[in-house]
Amino acid sequence: MVRVVRRNKVKSNYYVSLLALISQVFLSFSCGVAGENGLSNVRSSSVIRDSKAPAAIDDLTAMNPFENSIELERTAPETTYYFAIKTDDEAPNISNLSNVVAETTNTSAFSYVMGTEHFDQSNIPQPAQWESYIDPNTGISIRRITDIHKDYPQIPAQYGATIDYPRKSRSSSDGRYVLVYTADTGSNRYKIVDLQTHTIGDAPHISSSIYDRNGGQDAQPEYRWDYTGKHPNRMIYYRYGWEFYYGEVDYPDGQANSPTYNILIHNFRNDTAIFGKSAAGIQNVYTDTEGDSDGESRYWCWQVRLSSGGRRWVIVYDKKTDKITGKLENNNESINFTDMAPDGSKAFVSYNYVDTKAFDLDMTNPINICAGSAHSGWAFNLDGIAEFVQINNCGGDYVRFKNVITGHTDYLPFHQCYFANASNGYLWNSCSTSEYLGHHIARVYPNIRGWAIFSIYDEANNYWGSNQIIAVELKNATDNPRVWRIASTQNFRGVNPPGPGGSTAPEIALSKDGTKIYFGSNWRGTDNFEVSEATLPNNWWLDLQ
Repeated sequence: MVRVVRRNKVKSNYYVSLLALISQVFLSFSCGVAGENGLSNVRSSSVIRDSKAPAAIDDLTAMNPFENSIELERTAPETTYYFAIKTDDEAPNISNLSNVVAETTNTSAFSYVMGTEHFDQSNIPQPAQWESYIDPNTGISIRRITDIHKDYPQIPAQYGATIDYPRKSRSSSDGRYVLVYTADTGSNRYKIVDLQTHTIGDAPHISSSIYDRNGGQDAQPEYRWDYTGKHPNRMIYYRYGWEFYYGEVDYPDGQANSPTYNILIHNFRNDTAIFGKSAAGIQNVYTDTEGDSDGESRYWCWQVRLSSGGRRWVIVYDKKTDKITGKLENNNESINFTDMAPDGSKAFVSYNYVDTKAFDLDMTNPINICAGSAHSGWAFNLDGIAEFVQINNCGGDYVRFKNVITGHTDYLPFHQCYFANASNGYLWNSCSTSEYLGHHIARVYPNIRGWAIFSIYDEANNYWGSNQIIAVELKNATDNPRVWRIASTQNFRGVNPPGPGGSTAPEIALSKDGTKIYFGSNWRGTDNFEVSEATLPNNWWLDLQ
């Protein structure tokens, strides 16, 4: 860390104290005397210059202006950086360039572990809540963030906390809060972990009269975060009958405190121009738990169901304009879920028995994806186009990704049989093993290109990917895509106690900025499910280009 401290008048140079240099450079000022104009504020603004070449240090054109502090990320290992600053005051007086401080970053403490080498399952002891450990095989730092029975002793002992389906992110836009799922009852089953204050509170509640409109499992509120970046504490939620709401997550003084109000965004029973007289009979607006909006919380693709249980629609709703942009009348096909591509390019309808389809925002121009898309997720190719990644059931089971604009399909080289015997090709059916390998696929956002992220769960650890989180390069199998080994989930599928939903699958969720992965784990079958946070290198997808 380089800390630059102001020692005297603004017209003088500065004393630069070199403490250490790590991956980030933080500079701050302490003003000791008044400026020559007699005002109390000595400094108006400052600039800092850093360069890899000392000869260029006097070139001020690239200096970064700042007022009180600045953080500059300098992560290149074994690289020498040269720093200098200058400042001015209200008079104005302008200082000379300071002395130049040079320091070399350390050898990188982290290196990416690539390939398909088999690792023995680690016997690391389970950490306490908020404690961290380093995955011994991959070097990734992992922190346990829940101990659900400590905070909620009423939850049945065999159940814990986990991450809901990975087709949506579970962390707020500023990274402070994480939404987890428990085996509590009603809307209380959703908890919000405050990573700043280390507290856990209930998700925003709605009134019981609204909650009871759906009843049973249909009452799951389908909480989603606001990803506009303007409201980091705002949680958007729906599936409360025919109305769409938001609530604010507020933790004053570090204490969990659920809001007591709900702000209505839209009432779909008022859309008689779209639905006609049938609008009065709308019972639910929902995705069926798994879908999400685009990455800016603008476009939402929903099913709209009538109270009679008969005819239903699929719609795209634009929250920014408060308009329905498209409606698709459903001919009673069985819909698994609805979703939006993270870049807002396509609306997505997953059917149970016919081909899943991606539509334009007016619900026209469908592209066939494939049936059997339940375990699926999103990624982006190097051109920034959304790719739907799925465990495919069209004439044989394999992992594939499909360009939702062109419809082009590629196949990944890893799948159930690949673990046992790569020569068996793509079909799981030819695999001679009784062990069960399952996958969950994360939702990746448009800033991250070229990789898909998987959580692979298994009844044992006989294969290189068993019970691990991995990233697979978006290249066809014949182009030898790379595999980045991220972390072990420390989980065993099929080993009691189960997760909140009775499952032992370690579902995962990627933060929007791509630096965090949240996942559930039963710690090799020795505990109930708890949620952990894996920290990834900043801009890892650029490092791996």
